[in-house]
Amino acid sequence: MAAKRVPELAGIAEVASILGLNSRQHAYNLTRRPDFPAPVQRLRATPVWRAADVRAWKRRAQRG
Repeated sequence: MAAKRVPELAGIAEVASILGLNSRQHAYNLTRRPDFPAPVQRLRATPVWRAADVRAWKRRAQRG
């Protein structure tokens, strides 16, 4: 049986890193935009997103 593939997940620190930001607060503010992907889960410490969704959002945002 093939192993189930788990998507790469990103908390707010990883979101900041993917977006090239130095501030988790700035990343948090961006995640509150209506066009930012919805988190796949909300944990006690932080929401989490699929890293691929965050990267796709970054590409769209860079295109303007």
